[in-house]
Parts: sequence; C-alpha cells; structure tokens
Amino acid sequence: MSASGTIQLGVSTWVWTSPATTEVLETLLPDVAQALGSPAVAGPFYSAVGRCWRSTPEERARDVEQVARTLRGLGEYAADRGVRLGVETLNRFETSFLNTTAQALELIDRVDHPSVGLALDVFHLGIEEKHVGDALRSAGTRLVHLQVAENDRGTPGSGSLPWRDVAKALQEIEYTGRVVIETFSDRVEAIARAAAIWRPLAPDSDTLAREGLAFLRALLAPQPHLVVS
Repeated sequence: MSASGTIQLGVSTWVWTSPATTEVLETLLPDVAQALGSPAVAGPFYSAVGRCWRSTPEERARDVEQVARTLRGLGEYAADRGVRLGVETLNRFETSFLNTTAQALELIDRVDHPSVGLALDVFHLGIEEKHVGDALRSAGTRLVHLQVAENDRGTPGSGSLPWRDVAKALQEIEYTGRVVIETFSDRVEAIARAAAIWRPLAPDSDTLAREGLAFLRALLAPQPHLVVS
C-alpha cells in the first residue's frame, strides 16, 4: 500500500474463473479501501505479474469479455463504497495481456462503468508507448491513479523519461488524483526477483524517496491540486 493510501494490488492468477477468489475481491478490497479512506484500488487485476502467454485474436476477445464482465460487477460494489478501481497496464516482460493504454481503454470501454478506470505507471509507459505524454492524454478522465519511477525504475528525474511532457499531459487532462513513486529495493529478495531489480537503484530508500519527492514537487508545482507521495 502506498503512502497516499491507494492500495496497490496484484492477484496471484487468473481470478475470473474462480468464484471464491472473485468473492474475496468483491467483498474485501473495496471495504478495506473505504475503511482506510482510500479513493482507489489499483493494480493488474487480470493476471499474476510475470505471467505471459500467446493468444489468438479470438482467444483475446474471449478473455477481454470475461475480465470486463467481472470488473463490471466489482465496479458496482466499489461504487457503493465511494471507491474507484484502476486497472493497471504492465510492460511486456510482466504480462502479455495489457501492455498499452489503448489495450486498457478497450477493456475499460467494454466494462462501461464509471467506477472502473485506469492506473498507469510512467515506467511501464516508457517501455511500451510511442509517446508517454500522449498515452496519458488518451487516458484522460479515466485515469484513476498514477505511479512514477525513472526509466531504470529508480529515482524520478534522474534518467531519460520525458517528465516535462508528463506534467503537461496531466495538466491538460486535469488529473486530480495521486502521483505515487513506485519502486523496489534489491534488499528484499522476493520483490527484487519479481521486479527484476538486480542492483541498487539508489544509495538507500530514504534517498530515493527524498530526491524523488523533491523533483516531483518542483515539476508539479503549477498543479497544487495533485497529491505527490
């Protein structure tokens, strides 16, 4: 869970064929978010991180419809608790299902529920999108939650990502949600292996947080309505 209170979630396998797992999602996560005062539950709800597979167009259409059907019901439950869901895209090395904003929008359009939107991560966008800023612009008002890290998954502002255009895009779409640094330590073996963190990304976590927050607050200073954490 992020410092801002927005829950980050990854599920362990395809959940849509398991009524028991779906019940946990429907009855637990929005309730926890409501109790914590979190405005959103965000993450790759559709698959375990690192699971990749090839599918035919017909198989993909079937999977999109299946996920959309479950998310529609979950959206109803979340809406009753004042919580929005953010479905997150991941890069091609972490999933084969939703890599781009366009793919995620296809799913969200199929869900067609105001409480189900997108969660985007600038790190993943930098790998998969032709233009990071335009990907954010295409998400528009359906952007529920934004995660940030540098192109090496380290301190924001220390690498090659187009941060000025990111800020400009957020202003253009009038984004009012959280901007949260999501990065990982190489010192926690299970997380480091899952996220392919093979070396330190900063001298220590406190330095990364301090320098990353300073950069983001300066970058987003013209947009004081944004919560940066």
